[in-house]
Amino acid sequence: IEDINDTTQVNDVVEDIVTKDKAKKKKQREANFAKLPTRIIEHEIEDKQCDICGNNLKELAPQIIDVLKYQPARYVIERHIVHQYICNNCTEENLEAEITIAPGAPKRLIKGSVVSPSVVAGIAFNKYVDGVPLYRQEQELKRKKVEVSRANMSNWMMKCGDKIKPIYEIMKDDLRKLNNTHMDETTLTVLEDKKEGRQKSYMWMGCSGKWEKQQMALYFYHENREHDYAKEIMGDNYAGGIHCDGYDAYHKFANAKIYGCMAHARRKFVEAMEVDANHSIAKKLKKDSLLNFYNDNKSYGNIVEIIDKFRYLFNQEQLYKEQAILPEEIMKRRQMDQKPILDELFMTLEKYSEEYSKQSKMGKAIKYALNQKEYLVNYLNDGTAEISNNRGERQIKPFVIGRKNWLFSNTKSGANMSSIYYSLIESAKMNNLDIHSYLEYILEEIQNNDNIEFKDLTPYSESLPEKIRVK
Repeated sequence: IEDINDTTQVNDVVEDIVTKDKAKKKKQREANFAKLPTRIIEHEIEDKQCDICGNNLKELAPQIIDVLKYQPARYVIERHIVHQYICNNCTEENLEAEITIAPGAPKRLIKGSVVSPSVVAGIAFNKYVDGVPLYRQEQELKRKKVEVSRANMSNWMMKCGDKIKPIYEIMKDDLRKLNNTHMDETTLTVLEDKKEGRQKSYMWMGCSGKWEKQQMALYFYHENREHDYAKEIMGDNYAGGIHCDGYDAYHKFANAKIYGCMAHARRKFVEAMEVDANHSIAKKLKKDSLLNFYNDNKSYGNIVEIIDKFRYLFNQEQLYKEQAILPEEIMKRRQMDQKPILDELFMTLEKYSEEYSKQSKMGKAIKYALNQKEYLVNYLNDGTAEISNNRGERQIKPFVIGRKNWLFSNTKSGANMSSIYYSLIESAKMNNLDIHSYLEYILEEIQNNDNIEFKDLTPYSESLPEKIRVK
């Protein structure tokens, strides 16, 4: 609201947009409330006769007024009075009390606790989707007159995490069967690890490729970043494709095909361009003057030349996406459109490799690209592979954003539970599920069914009800 001027008029409906190159046109700015539930309230008059002449009134088309309302979260206690009955006659004959209990009494989600699936789903959503730490949730609940400590909330989350862990284990097995995966890792502070002398712990992530039928993202807590853990996640014999950055741990698989990340390679050249002394001058020049500027400043012009080649490759990928072509056609187009440019790119890098200091940004960027060449070009031969690991980086980002809010995990078991919740929540997003409804649904199913099929509760299961899917 700080961005709105005092003189701005309230206007949710239509705004005229004027562009420099095009004629004036109207563009819809109406807020879209079509997906919200609507409560219909009829306003009618009982006596439909004219007050003046007494004749019957003829109804016209009604006036429709939509009003957006806000209902804050409410907590209620649902008290079940379970009636019990006894037959005196049967009791006297058998010398034991024969008690009949009314049906329909709810099962406990956690033994001895009043907590329900909806409450646990709400706490998990607040923490792992909205990034609200438990201590802030505790304060908010107190404002709502609900006295629940963060210790209680943590206990509920841990116990329910154990209940949903079988779903996570099934997803882990399914991850190892995928044809293409993306992997990444980021740091995590775990206080229990720090006491043992480790300053940094890690959250690893593996997610399915774009063309995989089963869409999932799984998170794995580990005490360190040692190479063997990548194999532990995917299995020693994984033979699919792994999209990753240049970290050696991902290159240790005997049978997997490794796809390098062109975005990582490009990023290093962009960094070299931005620290170049000529960059601030080039930004102020108009298009017509830039070519001469590049010729006069060859070192800077070389960087721009390389970045332009990267830009072409990514533009081609965007074009394939917009044209919605299938993997087989993508592979043919890559061979025809991109392979010649890639060949030119690496020839240029070889030529420039002796012209720049190995310690300079440009020197390091060239060295990285040449060292990773074997993996960077692999995507050309597989239409289901991607040019970069941006998909993996996008999937690790929700954890990174959440970490900025809750900062650390106290214990290893807590970090492990966080990895389970993140896995189900981020996979639910990938499968267009309503996150809160999905978490509540799986907890209800686990609570009410003793012989539950956990594979039917995975976020990509076709058995999930339509009511939890986002249309």
